Amino acid sequence: GVPVPKVPLGNPFRLGPALRFGILFSLIQLGSRWAYVIVGSAAAYTTVLAGAIDVDAIILSLAEFNIEGRLSPGESLVNILLALVANAVVKTGIAWFGGGPRFAFRLAASFALMLAGGAAALMFLP
Repeated sequence: GVPVPKVPLGNPFRLGPALRFGILFSLIQLGSRWAYVIVGSAAAYTTVLAGAIDVDAIILSLAEFNIEGRLSPGESLVNILLALVANAVVKTGIAWFGGGPRFAFRLAASFALMLAGGAAALMFLP
């Protein structure tokens, strides 16, 4: 058979990843609020680029904009989908270099299905 490499396992309750997420979330919040003051609701589109790094913080930031009435549900969903596309592109590139073209194409196909479902949700918004 094919040798299976050992994957080092670590403690899932480490403080470091939580702190990194907190710092990243704070920076994205600060940047998106600053951009909102400068350019208004179009600022949500500027936060999409950060989706290439981490989608969770972007989704939380856009959800807050929606709750505060700064973005409509449709605008929020479009921005979330754009952030997911940016994230999918980066992850597919990583898959290409780490696992080869076949793996990357399979991953891209699964991302395409996920994004198609999100785009279909746009039809149900007022």
